[in-house]
Amino acid sequence: MYKIDNTILYLICLIPPALVAGPFIADSFVVIINILFIYAIFKQKKFEYFKKKFFIWFSLFYLVLIISSLSSENILYSLKSSLPYFRHGIFALSIIYIIDQNKDKFLNLFFKILLITFSILAFDGLFQYFMGFNIFGLHHSHPDRITSFFVQELKLGSFLARMMPIVIAFLIYFGTNKKFYIFLSVILIILVDILIFISMERSAFFLTMLSIIFILFFTKKYKLIRLLCFTASVIVIVTLTIKNEALKDRMFLHPIKALTQTIEKKHVLTDVHDSLYKTSFKMFEQNKILGIGPKMYRKHSRDERYQVGSSSFNTHPHNTYIQLLAETGLIGFAIFILFVITFLFKTFLHFKNLVLKKNHLSDFSVCIMAAIFINIWPIIPTGNFFNNWMSIVYYLPLGFYFSSLCQQEKSIY
Repeated sequence: MYKIDNTILYLICLIPPALVAGPFIADSFVVIINILFIYAIFKQKKFEYFKKKFFIWFSLFYLVLIISSLSSENILYSLKSSLPYFRHGIFALSIIYIIDQNKDKFLNLFFKILLITFSILAFDGLFQYFMGFNIFGLHHSHPDRITSFFVQELKLGSFLARMMPIVIAFLIYFGTNKKFYIFLSVILIILVDILIFISMERSAFFLTMLSIIFILFFTKKYKLIRLLCFTASVIVIVTLTIKNEALKDRMFLHPIKALTQTIEKKHVLTDVHDSLYKTSFKMFEQNKILGIGPKMYRKHSRDERYQVGSSSFNTHPHNTYIQLLAETGLIGFAIFILFVITFLFKTFLHFKNLVLKKNHLSDFSVCIMAAIFINIWPIIPTGNFFNNWMSIVYYLPLGFYFSSLCQQEKSIY
């Protein structure tokens, strides 16, 4: 099994650069990991992995997706999204498995590849900001936006924001009492904070601020260093905003103008989001138990039975919670909410133990929790819940988090 385990290990470590290369490559890696992991489990008869609480929760959610698909008006189309979704739960399990098999080698290699990926993106993103094109000479169709190797896709900020807590987790894990790692952490975190801001992805910047606050609030070590990083980032961001009109307009003036307009209309949402959400709720009202079926919003958004407003037509409603309510109904939504509540309860217990100075999670686990926390944050526009690329980004920290919970008593993290 040595070769199989090693292949799983290397493929998981290559997930961060694969996500940059594109969803097809990353998803192909996940599929191969799935096949090898299932083979390893059956070969060694380690069926206890399928009995873990996380996987039981995931299996229930997956079962609802299948049943919801079978009840949809376009069964085959819906099943195309729901049937393969199983691979993401297996992907998270494979991370738990490989940490059990070869923790030191895996964590070391994953950290190095993740750090290299982040460093290259940071360098290339800043290069593009000053030169107008990335290191390969490729331009983006929006001249003011920074995309690095994502080229035409506005994903750079989202990728960096969602992976940043994982990077900080590993920097803390490997950087204890090592001045080089502490210095590297300071430089990289400041650069990435700035890069997320100049990518002009407002949601990504908000999630970055949210994860920084979460980490500052719940971790024990290096609070002063992280606070200094945050302060330095804010100073540079303010300076850039003053000097760059495009940044000022998109990141501050445009949101303020939109907020003013919504207040004047006595309306919380923009017209577009209002149309998307009301259409979704209408879908839910007419399909309360199982919803309209996974990924079926795009098929029904122009249907007269559900359409509300002129902006309802889209591939998804741009909010995970509303999408799950419309597409999986009360049952799917309830299972997802149960996971969120359980996670938030774990966060509360950690904070309570931290205050009382009892047993609590390590700073590594807290940073991984921050990655999950920003992924489940409800009040923000999101991508399609069933998008392959986003699903990998969601389930990657879940693998590390549930592994840390399983190994907590053994003091692995």
